[in-house]
Amino acid sequence: MELSVTTNSPEYRNALIKWMATFGKNAREAIKVQGRFLGERLIAFTPPRNQKQGRDRVRKDIQKIIMGIDDEQFDKIHYVLKGDTNIVRAFVNKQGVVYGVDKQNYMPNATAEDLSKFHQAQRDQRGRVSEAGQKTRDIGRWKFITMLVAPQGVVADYIATVSDRVGRGRGGWAEGVLRLKGKVAQWVAVHARTAGEFRDFSESPNPSIEFVNKSEWASGGDQDRIMENAINARIRDINASIRRAIKDSGKPFHA
Repeated sequence: MELSVTTNSPEYRNALIKWMATFGKNAREAIKVQGRFLGERLIAFTPPRNQKQGRDRVRKDIQKIIMGIDDEQFDKIHYVLKGDTNIVRAFVNKQGVVYGVDKQNYMPNATAEDLSKFHQAQRDQRGRVSEAGQKTRDIGRWKFITMLVAPQGVVADYIATVSDRVGRGRGGWAEGVLRLKGKVAQWVAVHARTAGEFRDFSESPNPSIEFVNKSEWASGGDQDRIMENAINARIRDINASIRRAIKDSGKPFHA
């Protein structure tokens, strides 16, 4: 899914017209200067707040639903038929409690693709996973978990791969900011060309620019709120700058 924000929405355009009149700028100058500020707002409002928060969230979310088991433990696992369900003894904790998992979620030969498929199936519209995978239910003297069980090394590699994608949501706006001479944090900028696109129509008779976010975040369910908040914030900022300039000049301001 592509998500785009243009600089010619009615309220935003009206604020630009007032800004141009106040500061003596032409339409092309206004589009580019204020477009960069809008792009920076879009980046600031798009999660995560920082790279560490994003990486921590990725790790915690995956560990809620996928359990890494040491390779040596797989040698001790055996299938136990309980009624019509194939249950696998996943591990035994220090207290001697046996934890079982459904056979289809027991993957000693799991690949990154297997983990990704399971992970994506557990995510909600905002890209998060629930706590349900960590809950257990008793089956006889066993505790049954609904997590996927895979080799520890494969799980660690998968977490590292997904963590490398942190910042793609923000990166979807970064190409435009960079093209407009703005600055972007490196962990965001690295995704600029792959996660987004910038369309520059500033030289056309009706000048505008367009930020296009192609990241996975763009279809996550929270994108409309983020865009609306960023545009409204810039409208407030533009009007505030106009009020300050007019106050300094002693002229009245009409919103």
